[in-house]
Amino acid sequence: MSDSPVFPPLLTGAQAEDPFAQACAEARQGCDAGLVLYNLGPSVLQAAIVFAPEVPLAQAMAMLPLCAVGFQNALGALAPPEVGVHLAWNGDLRLNGAICGQMRAAASDTDPHHVP
Repeated sequence: MSDSPVFPPLLTGAQAEDPFAQACAEARQGCDAGLVLYNLGPSVLQAAIVFAPEVPLAQAMAMLPLCAVGFQNALGALAPPEVGVHLAWNGDLRLNGAICGQMRAAASDTDPHHVP
């Protein structure tokens, strides 16, 4: 069995020391959407996904809470039933009330009405 994650079609993955910074750099260079960069450390998991929305930024930002809910569901399915997995409006991920991570986003344009 491999330690590397397996991605579904349309997603490609690669390891990166700082996935968020690397995803931003790759996006600036014009990489394909669906690039997943990750760092599977012994005690910390970091991941970043590059999206290429065809809608204005105001609509595209719906992906941040959507990804958070997906992560919440996945973690909740793997954790024991008594573990509370919660999301905060500021992007924090909480396990049993303690902050264990954060969701964040970056965009190439700050105009909420601009379509890329």
